[in-house]
Amino acid sequence: MDIANSFDILQAVIETTPDAIFVKDLEGRYIVVNEAAARFLGKSPAEIVGKNDFELYPQEDARKFIEADRQVLATGEPQAFEGVATGEAGTQAYLVTKGVYRDTDGRILGLFGISHDITELRLAHETLKRTQEALFRSQKMEAVGQLTGGIAHDFNNLLAIILGNAELLKAYLPDDPRINDLIDSL
Repeated sequence: MDIANSFDILQAVIETTPDAIFVKDLEGRYIVVNEAAARFLGKSPAEIVGKNDFELYPQEDARKFIEADRQVLATGEPQAFEGVATGEAGTQAYLVTKGVYRDTDGRILGLFGISHDITELRLAHETLKRTQEALFRSQKMEAVGQLTGGIAHDFNNLLAIILGNAELLKAYLPDDPRINDLIDSL
């Protein structure tokens, strides 16, 4: 396999992946952007190349991206960041891995990033959390119901004993209207 063919394969992979892929220089300007990244911004790759984050994103998002870039450039090690960004395509939760690229002498020339859309995953996680909370509440209510039912059953048993003893008293005591009224009031 020749080098030109390897480059074509790599370019095809970069362009067809659903993940946003980008490369920035040391000044934070985009020098490579794939179609997925451009689609999120509602622009073509050519409209993005040469621009920085402040020219493309809301200020708060741009600041977060630039701070993450600084961390990666300072350590020279790949790092993963999770967050939410706003583009033409809407708001998106993402997980981005950023790393540096170097020249043949090992000098850092810039950084790259691969950003994966985790919006649906986050929504599913939130739905699962709400469902677990609802299940927990339901289980608590069921336990309270069982406890209440048990207490009512025990109370009914005690009441039956009291009423039974009252009937026995009525049967064995002399016929006295005052005592009969007291027993009947139970």
